[in-house]
Amino acid sequence: MTISRIVGWAILLLLTVDLYAASTVRGKLYRAASGRSYGAQGVGVRLLGATGSTRTASTASDGFFYFYNVPTGAYTLEVLVGGRAQVYSIRVAEQAYTDIAPIQVP
Repeated sequence: MTISRIVGWAILLLLTVDLYAASTVRGKLYRAASGRSYGAQGVGVRLLGATGSTRTASTASDGFFYFYNVPTGAYTLEVLVGGRAQVYSIRVAEQAYTDIAPIQVP
């Protein structure tokens, strides 16, 4: 094998490892009224990493939020409603998606 082929394989291997060392964190916020539930639009969500990293998102009209390319590890998820924060501990694993169970907000 030539040096350039070895380097090419090494780069491909590193990219593959990096691809699986991150996940998309996704979840849904909803409100309930009169026995029905609906997506909570425009609610702020914050993902705090153990190293001090912070990511923010806002829910779409269907109540879903997404954080892309999140490294594996432990995180705190904060749902910001009415000046208060609902706090959850989550673990991001080496998989394509880390799904958060639906969360009811006031």
